Amino acid sequence: ETILYDSKGNSHFRYDVKYKGIPVHNYQYTIHSADDTLNTITGLNLFSDDISVIPSITASEAIEFAKTNLPAQKYFWEDAELEEMIKHITGDVSASYYPSPELVVFKDAQQLPVLSYRMELSASIPLFSYEVFISAMDGSLVHKNEMIYNATPAEGTADLHIHGEKSINTSWDNGKYILFD
Repeated sequence: ETILYDSKGNSHFRYDVKYKGIPVHNYQYTIHSADDTLNTITGLNLFSDDISVIPSITASEAIEFAKTNLPAQKYFWEDAELEEMIKHITGDVSASYYPSPELVVFKDAQQLPVLSYRMELSASIPLFSYEVFISAMDGSLVHKNEMIYNATPAEGTADLHIHGEKSINTSWDNGKYILFD
């Protein structure tokens, strides 16, 4: 639960959503209230399809499917220096760049719910880093999000899970991105 207050003093209570105990990636519902009176609830129209939450493939198999979809000569976890660096930075001797798949429900490009394994997959040759969603039913690549960005102004399209696609512009200013819509 996250509570936000707007400039008028209204309260907005945000809750992460789970489907049959599985987190729904990037999806929340929000209760909007003013003066302790409920105004609206947004984000409840998740999906109507009943989907299985029992995966057909294992997390280990999902990693192999991800590697097949995003091949590399050298992944971060295969580089001893990078593995030592992540342990040093986090202060955790067990930290690793090796993917740690998490079972989630993800809405695909057609806005249909797909039981998926979410993981980060990074490589140094060629250099890439993605947030990857692999179908927990058949191992197909459901979606990938680029995690390495350059610091130049850019125009693009954002895939907003509730509102569909929208054009966006960004600018780099004093060490941070600014998003214009």
